[in-house]
Amino acid sequence: VADGDHSWWSVLRDYANADSAVTLALWRVMEEELHRRDLWTIYLERRRLLPIVHGMEWRGVSLKRSSLASLEEEYRAESDRCNATCLAVAAAKNYDLRLPKGAVNNSLRDFCFDVLGLPRHRNPKAKTGAPALNKEAVERWLLELDSGSESRRFVQSLADKRIRDTALSYMAGYRRFWVPTGDNDLFVIHPNLNPTGTDTLRFSSNNPNEQNISRKKGFNLRYCFGPAPGREWWALDYENLELRIPTFEANEPDLIRVFEEPDEPPYFGSYHMVVFASLWPQLWDEALATHGLKGAAEFCKETYKDTQYQWTKNFDFGVIYGCQEDTGDRTAHKQGAWRENRQRFPRIAALANKWVEFANKHGYVETMPDKTVSPERGYPLFCTRTEWGKVLPTVPLNYHVQG
Repeated sequence: VADGDHSWWSVLRDYANADSAVTLALWRVMEEELHRRDLWTIYLERRRLLPIVHGMEWRGVSLKRSSLASLEEEYRAESDRCNATCLAVAAAKNYDLRLPKGAVNNSLRDFCFDVLGLPRHRNPKAKTGAPALNKEAVERWLLELDSGSESRRFVQSLADKRIRDTALSYMAGYRRFWVPTGDNDLFVIHPNLNPTGTDTLRFSSNNPNEQNISRKKGFNLRYCFGPAPGREWWALDYENLELRIPTFEANEPDLIRVFEEPDEPPYFGSYHMVVFASLWPQLWDEALATHGLKGAAEFCKETYKDTQYQWTKNFDFGVIYGCQEDTGDRTAHKQGAWRENRQRFPRIAALANKWVEFANKHGYVETMPDKTVSPERGYPLFCTRTEWGKVLPTVPLNYHVQG
């Protein structure tokens, strides 16, 4: 169109400027509120992340086609084996099980609750009172069921199949979004990063999500990723940061001593061994008697790596993040473990209670203050409330430490 006065030449400008006017008015209110809440310096610091995030998105993450294909083949085979195990357990019970393509169907639900008689756990987030078949329910069953039972064999196979199927869906996403590099085996994905993408104001990632590229026992999605030729990737380990922060903030003396004396027997800097000795005194005393102060910890880690020591590690993180008595005892595989731990380390318990009370009163918690930014304030993280109006007790200290 030759006519410069035609509406097509200005319609986008007029539409966009309406948003600009509203945003400017909103910003004036938000700026005043940031100053009122003494969050201005934190806001300015967060703005410094934006060019860094842009650089991360632009650079992307490299992965190898061959490694991805190898992992896909492995996980498909493992998923098929788990599928066969589940069907075999059901057939032995004279039940024609039809496993769902997704998380659950009526066939699986009927088999779990009516045939196997699994304990019925309700999902507190669900709108109905129907028993749950979600990840949390499966984890509880694995703690509750006898290790040699067919029910536990079924639940373990179902859990393993779900993990593999989820991983396969993630890897399909990598293929959908990858970009070629000129090397037939090397591709790059460019995930979107949103610094305030969740309702708690924590980071989110999508297209594809790079926050769930996890490495667990027998399950390692990181295998297909790696540096392009001529580059190096470095892995940084914060050495029990999630346990150190609450230990020093609570000023728990016995645990602080362990962290500050990593070369001293009998614990050699291991937070988990201190708790292990408290939860399993008979096993600890036997280890001391047979292996002495210098060898007891290593003996226990190796001998009980899949039982009491692993349970202790799971229990430690559960306690730090506010698990309640029933969950704590199940995780530790020991009745009364939760109460024993609170009595043994009362300052950690008091710190968790403090942040739960703070979150219930204010609706958020703050991270540890960065003294170079704001000596008095941390970054605020919103804590979602339950249907009863209280925050989940597992959330506040978790966000305070990890945020």
